[in-house]
Amino acid sequence: MAIASVLARADVPKEATWNKESVFANDDAWQQEFEAVSTDLSQLDAFPGTLNQGAAQWAEYEEVSEALRRRAAKLGFYAQMSVSVNGNDMTAKQQIGQAMGLFAKLNSRTAFAEPELLAIGEDTLQSWIKSEPKLGHLSKYVSDLFRQQAHVRSAEVEAVLGMLTEPFGGTQQSATELSNVDLRFEPAIDESGEGIPVNQSVRGIAISSSDRTLRRTVWQNYMDGYLAYKNTFASTYLTSVKQAAFMTRVRNYESTLHRQLFQHNIPVEVFHNLIDTFKKNLPTWHRYWDVRRRALGYETIHPWDIWAPLTENEPKVDFGQAVDMIAQGMTPLGEDYVRILQQGCLQDRWVDSSVNEGKRQGAFSYGTYDTFPFIMMTFSDDLGSVSTLAHELGHSMHSYFSRKTQPYAYAGYSLFVAEVASNFNQALTRAHLFSSHSDDRDF
Repeated sequence: MAIASVLARADVPKEATWNKESVFANDDAWQQEFEAVSTDLSQLDAFPGTLNQGAAQWAEYEEVSEALRRRAAKLGFYAQMSVSVNGNDMTAKQQIGQAMGLFAKLNSRTAFAEPELLAIGEDTLQSWIKSEPKLGHLSKYVSDLFRQQAHVRSAEVEAVLGMLTEPFGGTQQSATELSNVDLRFEPAIDESGEGIPVNQSVRGIAISSSDRTLRRTVWQNYMDGYLAYKNTFASTYLTSVKQAAFMTRVRNYESTLHRQLFQHNIPVEVFHNLIDTFKKNLPTWHRYWDVRRRALGYETIHPWDIWAPLTENEPKVDFGQAVDMIAQGMTPLGEDYVRILQQGCLQDRWVDSSVNEGKRQGAFSYGTYDTFPFIMMTFSDDLGSVSTLAHELGHSMHSYFSRKTQPYAYAGYSLFVAEVASNFNQALTRAHLFSSHSDDRDF
């Protein structure tokens, strides 16, 4: 893909965009649902102080609160879809603000529930679960709630913490706006002396170019753009750290690390063992970088050389070919897995693959319990994009099957395990490519 051919979002072909209309038909439909959910929050007002009335009352509360959370999640996700691919979409930014306010109200209105359930007692709740089919899936939830009992505050404090969702979210939002919308970068120069624009969409494409001059100037100008706002980024980061420390103190955790791990029942020792294992294997990384340096023929390797192609004629791979490569790699996982993956990419438009102005950096898989497991990335017709797509499809397929087989309460998964499926998909794709090509220099 030519680096200069960066489209305005409005000019991107539909097939290169994700299926946003499957979430809400349009912005008017979104606004109607937002107003409906805002009104329906009043349904929660009947429950504070009543959960001890028995299994039926608790089951009714769970049904109402889950429905509202699922509807609110779709509202927030739709807005994020729009702003992720076009940071200049002012309607989407307004929707994000509305959704954050809605989440804060919802969290505050449901804050009473866990303190009330803890007051009822684990044995009683487990007996209710056995007697009420609508509660049958909540046994693990209750066990986990009582495991974390020491860190749940009173209903009043929990209500205040729920209201902090919106103001605390502003720090990350500010950093995201600055990074993806307001930052401006000096043009890069390629080996012929031609100026090349630098922005979030093209940075990943340019940094994998065979043109070392282009890679170097893109990298340096990109980093200089961030360096110019180093004090602003440092300030938002420091505020974020203070917010995390505040939540740690309020919830009586030893440290923020303990807080983040404890909610997923992960011992701190596991985390430190992971870091120690990585450090012990750093020499392997160092050997890899030295092999790459020699393969490229450089005396010194720099950060802008990390993604440089190692072949003279790297193959061009369009999106359809990439999906086919990945699907063939996934054959060991079964026909259903492959069929769902192909349909998601080629028919249901899970993937926003465009390179366009205003699109945020990076790639991610994201969705809600009631949407497709969407993927945002910039696909640049190369094997690096194939690898990224395989990785994100690992996340999306993990999410798809989690939501298909698990109730809402358990469909999510922690970041600690999230990368297993994604890296496994990449490994299967790599294995397929190596086994189907006799000459490794093909890629």
